[in-house]
Amino acid sequence: MSTLRLVWIAIAVFVAVYLLFLGVRPLIVPDEHRYAAIGLEMIARGDFTVPRLIGFRYFEKPAGGAHLVALAVEAFGRNAFAYRLPSVFGAGLAALLLSFAAARATGRGGLGALAAIAFSTMVMPVIVGTTVILDAPFAGFVTASLALVWIGLESPRRAVRLALLAAAGLAAGCGFLVKGPLAIVLAAMVIGPWLAWERRLRDLLLAPWIPLFFAALAVLPWGLAIHQREPQFWPTFIWVEHLQRFLEPDANQHSEPWWYYLPVLLVAALPWTLSIPAALRGLVSGANEDRSSQASKVASTCEVSPPLRSWIRFSLCWIALPLLFFSASSGKLATYLMPVLPPIAGLVTIGLVRAFERRPAAAKPSFAAKAPAFILLLLAIFALLMTLLTDDSSRVWLEGGRWRGLLLAAGLALWAVFDLKAIREPNAMRRMLWMGLSPAMLFACFPILYPSALVPESKAPSAFILEHRERLEKAPTIVATEQIAIAIGCELDRYDKLIALAPGELENGLGDAEEANRLIPGEALVDRLRALLADGAVSVVGQARHLDPVLDPAISEGLLPTPTGRIEGPRLVIVEFGGGDDYHPAP
Repeated sequence: MSTLRLVWIAIAVFVAVYLLFLGVRPLIVPDEHRYAAIGLEMIARGDFTVPRLIGFRYFEKPAGGAHLVALAVEAFGRNAFAYRLPSVFGAGLAALLLSFAAARATGRGGLGALAAIAFSTMVMPVIVGTTVILDAPFAGFVTASLALVWIGLESPRRAVRLALLAAAGLAAGCGFLVKGPLAIVLAAMVIGPWLAWERRLRDLLLAPWIPLFFAALAVLPWGLAIHQREPQFWPTFIWVEHLQRFLEPDANQHSEPWWYYLPVLLVAALPWTLSIPAALRGLVSGANEDRSSQASKVASTCEVSPPLRSWIRFSLCWIALPLLFFSASSGKLATYLMPVLPPIAGLVTIGLVRAFERRPAAAKPSFAAKAPAFILLLLAIFALLMTLLTDDSSRVWLEGGRWRGLLLAAGLALWAVFDLKAIREPNAMRRMLWMGLSPAMLFACFPILYPSALVPESKAPSAFILEHRERLEKAPTIVATEQIAIAIGCELDRYDKLIALAPGELENGLGDAEEANRLIPGEALVDRLRALLADGAVSVVGQARHLDPVLDPAISEGLLPTPTGRIEGPRLVIVEFGGGDDYHPAP
């Protein structure tokens, strides 16, 4: 199969999995509304320097991610598709640069396209790359910086080398603007040990300065602007959000054991995790084979050339050292591993192709080889029967349960059929392609198969907010719980809310009196409502199970007036109080 055809197939797989149904699934709190709201507020205020979250200064991350969201919104409007587009861009950038590096390492452009397909069909990139969080664009820029450094240092032409090192620096600087200095740290902890392993001491001393210069060039304009506007940003961002979170368990809300990332990595790389043993055999075998044998002549099409050996070493540093670094941190999140997955996809692809070329598919595959396909077929039959013979689909999807269940069964069945096709394919490249295509339909349909009946309304509040948009837009003052307030800001462009019960990430500790006045501790909610009602009507929004235990006793005791309106959803509630001249507080 030609390289050009494989490239077009890789593009089609990426479009189907990442773009086709990108805007179908509702936004989920807290992350998706948070990062969408920051970009939207930049547009509304016309201020692209200081990140703000519903009016509060947000110093946990730089402004790069919000800039990407703002660009997407300006191009495609206010919708979930636009909010998620920066994550798709990050996943696509990682796949693209991985394909360039794999093609350069093996001298086979088609193999680079297959590596991109493998990465694009891993579980974590599929999920993170279609969600409004910063890990995907960050991973894209980190992958670009590392891949460009490796390709540049492997280039014999000085001008190409300098240009690629400069581009790598710009990519690292963009990664810094998205998530901070970790982009530079990850690049340094991979490139330095790899150059030492390769005994390239001259490059170790001289090469890093070019990308560092261009990384600084990318960061400086915004870095100086934010320092001038908000001198507290850099001390807060570097010390509190990085050093304290890394070193002090009490400073981080995501404390996990040191081995946490090992099982996470195996799950993140599914379904390709199951192919890692075969890929490892393909990578390590054949180096000392007798080249006069017929088998070695076949194997020589993917022999361990110096560029491939260099890429394998680079990839091992890329996987192992960040994994150790993240494991040593006091705080851990699964999505932190996103930058580690591109080299895994590259090594798995190269290793499998080498293994298949050494041992072509058997005419009669063993039962063990067929077992995954049989399991998928059983799951497809089970999904089909549950859809046709029971009403259980309504417990998973709020609407369209019948056709969604059939779609799930079809996706599983197609995966099984393509898997059976792969294990019988004699050509190594086509076999790898069938393996990559196997889960593509099911992954492409993930947004449609979103289990709407299983996700509580409080985790996806957009529908409730938009249903009552007119009431909320007319409310003079809104008091809302933290996550719901962020969702209201994202959906309605209201940044004048007061936050009740749990300030969470909005309590930045910067000592701003105006911001502190907008935060209401749970125990002070009733007193603050009494004060606010003296000036006008107030609408209180949040989960009923959080608000009712506070509001109901105060109403029954006369501390708060009888609500003028109450709108209830399955879990969320809007409680409206009249105020101003109509409000006469009890003594």
